[in-house]
Amino acid sequence: MPVRSIFQTIGISLESTDTATLGRINHPIAKELVNYRKLNKLITSFAAKLPGHISPWTNRIHSDFHQLGTETGRFTCSNPNLQQMPNGQEWRSLFIAGDGNRIITADYSQIELRILAEFSQDAVFLEAFRSGLDLHKQTASQVFNTPFDAVTKDQRNAAKAINFGLVYGMSASGLALRLNIPEPEAEAYITRYFRAYPAIKDCLQTMGMSAVNKGFSITPLGRKRFYKPIEGNSGQKSRERQGRNTPIQSTCGDILKTAILYIYPALPDFGANIINLVHDELVIEVREDHAEALQVLVKDRMIKAGCQFIKTSPIEVDISIDTKWKK
Repeated sequence: MPVRSIFQTIGISLESTDTATLGRINHPIAKELVNYRKLNKLITSFAAKLPGHISPWTNRIHSDFHQLGTETGRFTCSNPNLQQMPNGQEWRSLFIAGDGNRIITADYSQIELRILAEFSQDAVFLEAFRSGLDLHKQTASQVFNTPFDAVTKDQRNAAKAINFGLVYGMSASGLALRLNIPEPEAEAYITRYFRAYPAIKDCLQTMGMSAVNKGFSITPLGRKRFYKPIEGNSGQKSRERQGRNTPIQSTCGDILKTAILYIYPALPDFGANIINLVHDELVIEVREDHAEALQVLVKDRMIKAGCQFIKTSPIEVDISIDTKWKK
């Protein structure tokens, strides 16, 4: 039976059965169908194809990594794209260390938000990072007008989506879709957010309008991203979103590349190799007897790299050793 007919039998009329429309429907069938489509796409377009990429000579997958794979300057990956691997541990556990080896997973903690704090010098953001306060919980308290200690898990998760979404130029409609709420409610959340963090608002607006007026964005290292000419009002809004996001995402890429420059020369001494890069994360395979020593070095040099760009809040690195790729 067609999807639209199924929903008609339960009293729901749909103009479209695409995933975006279904995501706004507050019904268990819609939620399950969206989840099914997501998993089916992952399995058919990605996971099921992984065995075909295993080398007959090494019995391993050898992806291609591209240093300037995105317009913002971050790494991308292809043949296959391991950066598309879902973040859940059940997926990452598919990737295991070779005999006698361990995998070090090292990830910058909230690095985009720390970059935004550095750029904006927002007092609340900086204090949260310096004092170790839960920034997502702090944001939830402000957005939902709830005492800090009374913030629920769902409110914190929503605030996390707002924190990271606005960094990536998410609009009220995008936030509404992600949180499954009406667009006016999402607009109210964003208004309260910027009222709580006025320096963040000023910083994002300045970066967005700079991209519109100059035709490019620039990183602290001086690397520029040039844009195509603006066409119409929608083009300007798109440029503003790119202008808000590009300096942050580009700086994030520069930090990881700087960390690699610090770490890579030491790897041969530990019998180690970088085997994957995912945005803010390094995945390194190392001999088991050298794993703990290399873990200390990797964390120290990743922090050193971050401190070259972020000077007013601490850099944190989440790092682990395991027989598999850890979340």
